[in-house]
Amino acid sequence: MTSSELAQSIGKQLSNYVKNPQVTVIVSNPSSSDFLRRVRVTGAVKNPQSIAYRDGMTVLDLVLLAGGLNDFASGNRATLYRKINGTTKAYPIKLDDLINDGDVDTNYTLQPSDIVSVPERVF
Repeated sequence: MTSSELAQSIGKQLSNYVKNPQVTVIVSNPSSSDFLRRVRVTGAVKNPQSIAYRDGMTVLDLVLLAGGLNDFASGNRATLYRKINGTTKAYPIKLDDLINDGDVDTNYTLQPSDIVSVPERVF
């Protein structure tokens, strides 16, 4: 919930006991929740970054927001790292196939705290 939504919810519940309750919610540490609700893309992309998670966001969305692959990327060797019950799982991503051929098999829907890592080619 946002702070406004929480205030409304509390106000509604208090209205059973108080006439016209005025409720204000102040978030004292917003950075901790913001940090946990981010997705990250690292490695051989034009602009590695940490981005606020949005519902429905996919691997392709994240890579495009990072400016796409750079000239040295090995897109088909990319990996999605996701924590599940305290264990980090790695999922292979075929970014070259996704971007160049439209093969959406590895265009995973992201979850908060996911990391996409794109390695460089071996020369």
